Order: sequence, then C-alpha cells, then structure tokens
Amino acid sequence: MTGNSEISLSKVARVNGAARLSGPVLRYSRLVDYPLIALSAAIIVIIGLLVLPPIWTLIRTSFANTMPDLSTAGFTLDHYINLVTGRNLAVSAVNSIVFATCATILSLIIGGILAWLVERTDAPLKGLAYVTTIVSLGTPYILYVTAWLYLLGRAGPFNDLYRTWIDPTSTPFNVNSLTGMILIEGFLWSPLVFLLLSSTFRAANADMEEAARMSGASILDTIRLISIKLARPALFALALFVFIRNIEAFEVPALVGMPGRVDVLTTELYKSIKEVPPRIGYASAFSVVMLIIVGALAGWAAPGLARNTQQSALCNAPKPGPEFLSSRRAWTTFASKRGGRRSVDPCVVRQW
Repeated sequence: MTGNSEISLSKVARVNGAARLSGPVLRYSRLVDYPLIALSAAIIVIIGLLVLPPIWTLIRTSFANTMPDLSTAGFTLDHYINLVTGRNLAVSAVNSIVFATCATILSLIIGGILAWLVERTDAPLKGLAYVTTIVSLGTPYILYVTAWLYLLGRAGPFNDLYRTWIDPTSTPFNVNSLTGMILIEGFLWSPLVFLLLSSTFRAANADMEEAARMSGASILDTIRLISIKLARPALFALALFVFIRNIEAFEVPALVGMPGRVDVLTTELYKSIKEVPPRIGYASAFSVVMLIIVGALAGWAAPGLARNTQQSALCNAPKPGPEFLSSRRAWTTFASKRGGRRSVDPCVVRQW
C-alpha cells in the first residue's frame, strides 16, 4: 500500500511539474509568430542574394590589378590612391553634392506646394493634377530631359523670346550648366514628391491647422508651424530618397552636364569605363566610395526618421479634417486678442 501511494505521489509531482513548465512554454509559443519569422528570413536571404554578390564584386575588383584581358589578379591600393590624389574626385564630389542638394530642395518646394494646394484648398481641376503627374512619371526620362533641353536650349523658345524682345545678341540662359542640371532634375522628381506628399496631407488631421487659423495665425504661419511639422517625417524621408536618387542620377548629368563639361560622380564613373582600355579597377573604387556615401547618409538619417515618425503619430488622427483654406470664399477668423496682439495658444500647446 505504501509503495502504491509513493508511485501515485511521484506521478502527481511529475504532472504538476509539467503543468508548471507548460505554462511559460505555451505563452512563449503564442508570442512567437513562426510564419512571420520564416517570411522575414526568406526576404533577408533574397535581398542578400541580390545585393551582396555585386557589392563583393565591386570591392574585390577595386583592390585587384586589372589585366589587359579585363581579368583581375593580385592585390593593390593603386586605384584608391589614384582616386584620392586625383583632382577629379574632389570636383565631381562637390558638383554632385551641390547638384543633389539644390535639385532635392527644388523638387520638395514644387511638389509640396502643389500637394498642399490640392489637398488643403478647394482649388479647381484637382483631378488634372493627378493625371498630369502620372503621365509625367510614365514618360521615359531620356525623352523628358530632351524636351527640357529643347525648351531651355540656345535655340529654344525661352532664349529665342529673350533675343526677340530684349537683346538679339545675347543668350541669357545656358542649359548645359550646373544650374540647368538642377532645374531639370528638380522638375523631374517633383511629380513623385507631389504624389507622396498629397497622401500625407490627406491623411493628416486638419484640426490643428483650423485651431491655428481660429487663433489668428496667418496662412504662412499655419503652414510653417503646423502643416510642415505634421508632414516632417514624410518630408525627411522624401528628401533622403530624392537626394540619393539625385546623387546616382545619370540621364541629366550625361545629357545636360557633359556637353557643358560639368562632371559629377556618375559621369566621371562613366568616363573611366568608356576609356580604352577601360579602367575597371578605378571605376570599382569610385563605386565603392559612392556606396559608402549613400550608406552613411542612410545610417545617419534612419534614427531621426524613426523618431520623427513616432512623434508625428501622436499628432495625426486616422481621419482627416475638412479643408481649412477656401479659394472661393473669404476667410473667417475667430481670433482672441490679448493686449492688442493675436493669440495662437491652441496651436502652440497642441504642437508641443
């Protein structure tokens, strides 16, 4: 009898121990989403297979001697030494930074203003803005650049009108310059900026903008203090994306800048490959430097973008408010005046 009771007690102890252990295990298994982990692993593997082999090829070629038959052998730092000591890298890097920065700012200004007008006013022909934007994005870039070269060229209509009406002996605008490259590249990316920012303004809550207007803030103050700050994560991400695309742009620098002897990083890379024999190692070193620049930009911007996105999520509501600017009716301002000056306290408090 005593033996049977000891056996039953040991069974009960084992069952209770298993039950105590099964609780955390079951809770852990419920927290782990195995299909999601498998999908994430598959995506990481696919991206690695697409990205890592070309990067490894560039790095290996940049540190190897290039034979006459374009094969590689040995180890050398000559490609990087020639790249650093040469004048082309400094000039091309400065031109690329100025070109990408100014073109990015121009794209954000044009696309942002158009998106704000479409989403925050009752301006007519809003559908036409979307149609023309999509058509512009569907146009091949080489045709797009060629059309702007015709409009802004020496024999184009703008310079021709200037010569006809003002000075027949001068050409005011040279499109084959850094300024022409910035203008055309800025116009090229403004449709994409419009599409992405219009969705941002559409999803943003307009209560803060209405509160600012009711408190007496002007249109420019409302845009500067409220609209731009609410759209800051989207603006930051768009600026980074467009800047990187402008850094690696080739159509505009090749068709507009090269005839005017304005070189950027991509055209300098193209010239090194087109030489006979092609300088494959030098071009690979150039490409590695560009990869480092883009990677550094992405790594620097990622924490700030995540922080701005979290802050903006606290201010944006899922349902947008009504239009706070009307082009057909006069503005009605409910402003409280304190000591002869308008108060914008609701705007400031809610933004904080």
